[in-house]
Amino acid sequence: SFIGKFSTVNPFKIFELKSNQILYKSRNLNNRTVSRSLIPRDYLNSNGIFKVPSQLLSSKRFSHTDLKVPNFDDYRRDSVKNPERSSFESSYGRRLGTYVPITLGIMGAIYGTKVLVVECVRIMSATADVLAVAQIEVKLSDIPEGANYT
Repeated sequence: SFIGKFSTVNPFKIFELKSNQILYKSRNLNNRTVSRSLIPRDYLNSNGIFKVPSQLLSSKRFSHTDLKVPNFDDYRRDSVKNPERSSFESSYGRRLGTYVPITLGIMGAIYGTKVLVVECVRIMSATADVLAVAQIEVKLSDIPEGANYT
């Protein structure tokens, strides 16, 4: 015998509900909501409260065949769209497109740093007239005491 005909997933699909099961509507249990699940009467006491651990409540399986799988083919590269071909064949070309701009950017940054350092050293170095005066050797014994030499 059965209590009635009912479907929890598809309202158009009908199955028999056995006499030792009842339809139990949603109730908050351990921060989980059991919604319209079939629970045998053996799991409930006379007040309708569960007598079993909460692991048994989460053991109901759900089908995920009705989920629409997203398609990202518009964003994928043409070389990896075919699932029958190995993506290893085009991996060097794909890496090249990533690593070349990064390498050029690093090389430009290194060159810019070199130019900046050379320019700072040139600005802080001694001028030509200071270098010319520094190369002249003068014997101090030839200069009389109290006199100036220019």
